Amino acid sequence: MPQKNISVEQIETGRMANFSYIVGNPAAGSCFLVDPSWDIGKIEAEALAAGLKIEACILTHGHYDHSMHLEELARRLKVPVYLHAADLFMMDMDNSLVTTFSGGAVLTLAGIEVTAVPTPGHSPGSVCLIAGGNIFTGDTLFIGACGRVDLPGSDPKSMTDSLRRVAKLDPELIMWPGHDYGERRSVRLGDEVRLNPYIKFALRGITP
Repeated sequence: MPQKNISVEQIETGRMANFSYIVGNPAAGSCFLVDPSWDIGKIEAEALAAGLKIEACILTHGHYDHSMHLEELARRLKVPVYLHAADLFMMDMDNSLVTTFSGGAVLTLAGIEVTAVPTPGHSPGSVCLIAGGNIFTGDTLFIGACGRVDLPGSDPKSMTDSLRRVAKLDPELIMWPGHDYGERRSVRLGDEVRLNPYIKFALRGITP
């Protein structure tokens, strides 16, 4: 069952319109971070201002723009960093600080159940993260677009399969993308599935 009373704070950071997220468990005074990058100090200050202790970090994939300066935060706060095992090779940080998972792992972070839905294509280990009534799509799915498939480790066929997988998820989930590339910053997943041209192509078997 979706967990209630989960807070989500979306923070734009860096020079590539990245989104980082603070996912809070206000009742416990704790939170975890999704794709914390670039201005780590700003993200940490926002969590502190909300009265939330950072207990973990999790990445939607291993590209550097989603984990810039994360090593310093992980060392200082002594918090684990979670990443799909298939993307460990691309991490620009001490891999001993990273806890890997595989498949459709279900994790408990800051007292919140998080399901990692495998969505390779943009990278081998890309995942979408479901927490409560929210889905963090990283660079798999943007508002009106999908992630690039012309990078090392990318695969257009896998992206097609992943977009079809996302299209079958709960349409009531609130989608939070990895970059501010659309006209809106979040959207109901069912609306995105209905309107996104890349999902329409994928459902017809056409690769991006």
